[in-house]
Amino acid sequence: MLRMCVALPTRPDLDECIPQCTEACLTRLYNDAATFVRHHHAHAQFDSQMFEDAWALALYTDESPIYRLVNGNLSVHGRVAHEMGCVAPLIKRIYAAA
Repeated sequence: MLRMCVALPTRPDLDECIPQCTEACLTRLYNDAATFVRHHHAHAQFDSQMFEDAWALALYTDESPIYRLVNGNLSVHGRVAHEMGCVAPLIKRIYAAA
């Protein structure tokens, strides 16, 4: 989903993030977050909700274009979930995990 993000006219500061979300970059970030969760939350069974919640939080808190896209989409006044298609699933998972 993150590869489908489009530029936000009111957030030109995010324009550099979108090209950074290549398949290779996202795969690396997803794998790094999963490795982090496996290492720090060994009790969480892979594919469990606990694992996916921890994975989403790790992915969001990593120093990457992902947190900037999420924060950027959330900070645009008046936007609703269906307008944030590229980041909405991750945002929902993060809120559920918190």
